[in-house]
Amino acid sequence: MSRLFVLIISLLISLPFSAQNTSLGATQNLAQSETSVKTWNLYGFVRSDFFAQNRNTRTAVLDLFPLYPMPEYLNGIGEDLNNSPSAGLSSITTRMGLKFNSAGILGAKKHTGIIETDFGGSSDYILMRIRKAYSQLDWENSHLIVGQTWHPLFVEHLMPNVVSLNTGAPYQAFNRSPQIRYNYRKEDFNLTAAVVYQLMYASSGPKGKSIQYQKDAVIPNLFFGAEYNNGKLIAGIGGDFKALRPERTYKDIADIEHINTKLLNTYSGTAYLMYTHNKFMLMSKTLLGQNLSDHSIIGGYIIDDKHNYLALNSLASFAQIQYGKLHQLGLFGGYSAILGSTKSTEEVNYDFYGFGAELIPSNNSQYQYIKDMFRVMLTYTYNPQNWRLGLELEYNAANWGDLSKNSINQFKISAKDYTAAYRLHAIVMYLF
Repeated sequence: MSRLFVLIISLLISLPFSAQNTSLGATQNLAQSETSVKTWNLYGFVRSDFFAQNRNTRTAVLDLFPLYPMPEYLNGIGEDLNNSPSAGLSSITTRMGLKFNSAGILGAKKHTGIIETDFGGSSDYILMRIRKAYSQLDWENSHLIVGQTWHPLFVEHLMPNVVSLNTGAPYQAFNRSPQIRYNYRKEDFNLTAAVVYQLMYASSGPKGKSIQYQKDAVIPNLFFGAEYNNGKLIAGIGGDFKALRPERTYKDIADIEHINTKLLNTYSGTAYLMYTHNKFMLMSKTLLGQNLSDHSIIGGYIIDDKHNYLALNSLASFAQIQYGKLHQLGLFGGYSAILGSTKSTEEVNYDFYGFGAELIPSNNSQYQYIKDMFRVMLTYTYNPQNWRLGLELEYNAANWGDLSKNSINQFKISAKDYTAAYRLHAIVMYLF
């Protein structure tokens, strides 16, 4: 494995020299080919993160991706065992990417290829993961993307400028997936359509997180969006449809196994706004949807005894104000909630699959669920050429409760306990 890693790094280092030789005419025969690579460049950053927090928090990527504070876990004398501080320092989020430019095909003016990787995707942090890998063809008023990049619900040009690696999640969709996306632009208006399949960010289900639920449903994730963008003001809306088949088979009362044909069909919608003027920036985004656990949005779905699927509705929203260029100061606020189910069931037994639930340690069959939660972050960054130094203070809070049914047998969460965590995050980045 170490030899393979050294080989990959050696190839990446050699690329700038290869590009220089091409520009000097060493490979003119390739440059004259219509589909050959004409230019490429290596980009990325070296990043080190330090964090300190006062409470056990649900996180990812070695605690660099904070999500929400854990619920109370009381011992026999009333001490909360999750009320425990931690801190850490690492550089695993260092990132590298290659951008290729060449002539287009099928009448496109140009082609752009992106390959991007970092070290933050594996439990042992030895293997690099693919963050992005796609080709883009550009015509006069449109472009086509084929490959893995940000899910359209993320809205890449509306990414909150925060120090934390989570870029505002779980108060906005966070997902990169393989897709075919077409964008048409006419003056200040954009229309987007995409078909998406899961890979790195998978839905929850009876067999844990898996891309198999969507594969078994056959139907791709569908997205349609419209946006106005005049350079200063961006306003957009989008709609999303996703189908899953959480169970391939089921057993009847005679214990005979049958093929299951039921699908969990879910719908989501988003609206966003961004305004920039000189050094000032304001952005806001709201997502209302169902079963968005593959986007790190709290919520999910229920399977009852008769193998009926009941999606839970979720709300996720954030806003950020920022001022400055060299010295930037920003304030971020986010709110998210599980709103309950629209459908009802009279079945007594059921199982929840999704995000935002934690096992009670003293009872391995009972969960606590997040009813709603919020986050406030104050961010300062210093941004001289090729550098970014940042410091962030973060407050996360969550209301925990029980999942139950109301008078018309719809699922809801009743808040019971409140937990909160403070967090300090600092970064040093060199960008190239």
